[in-house]
Amino acid sequence: MEDSLLRVLKKFLLVVIGSGLLSNALYIHGLAYYEGYIDRLGFEYSFFPLPSTDVLFWTYYASRELGASSIVAITQFKLPILLITVISVYLLSRIWMESSKKKVNSQLKAPKKNNIKLFKKIYRFKVKHKLIFYSVYIPIRWLILKEQSLIAFFASYFFLVFLLFLPVFLFIWVYFPMIGFEHGKSVAESRIEFYKGNLCGDRNDYWSECVTFKTKHLKSYNSPDQVIGRLILKKGNFVGVYTKKGPVVFTLPTNYYLETTKNINFKKPEIE
Repeated sequence: MEDSLLRVLKKFLLVVIGSGLLSNALYIHGLAYYEGYIDRLGFEYSFFPLPSTDVLFWTYYASRELGASSIVAITQFKLPILLITVISVYLLSRIWMESSKKKVNSQLKAPKKNNIKLFKKIYRFKVKHKLIFYSVYIPIRWLILKEQSLIAFFASYFFLVFLLFLPVFLFIWVYFPMIGFEHGKSVAESRIEFYKGNLCGDRNDYWSECVTFKTKHLKSYNSPDQVIGRLILKKGNFVGVYTKKGPVVFTLPTNYYLETTKNINFKKPEIE
């Protein structure tokens, strides 16, 4: 029963620490990805701060972009990636099996020491003093027997935390923001290249992705009569629009009307 309790405690500790690291890693990566993404597009984060409730959405968006890029890599290097994956899984499984076998064999080969004279004395003491035996001896015996296992448990997980989880935590805390930021910038870079020739949509988009904003309410800023581009960000009455000239940030007018137009680049697919 005690061994089962230790196993449950170990699993609980792993779940608590692991889930905490994972959730923080997802949050940090999503936030850093968003900052890098809008920074490369040319928008100021102070105008469009990310609410904590939307961070996981950007984490999902980042993972989707990462998955799409990995699919492209797989299509380009099908055979090498497949071989590396299969070999890695095989080696890890073999190492795990061998380590498990050694652990089981060491437990089976462990010497069992039986002191018959001591057992006889304990039995006689149990017969004569049942109350003392069950109230004092049993708890002390359990504590002595389990002392080594408890110390080993805390020692092993002390090293596990400081040799594994602490470096992972430092990696997530220090390097994950930079990784997420650079990931967002790289994705934004590809979007900018796409916008250069397909700002309002490519041949697969029937409706135009561009939005037209009248800016008569901003005449004091020497603004143009209208702004046409892709609506990228919106926070309150602030909007961030990517135009042919680059990013533009302004406030929405009190009243706004949108009539979607057909995309001039749309090409109806030919039916074979």
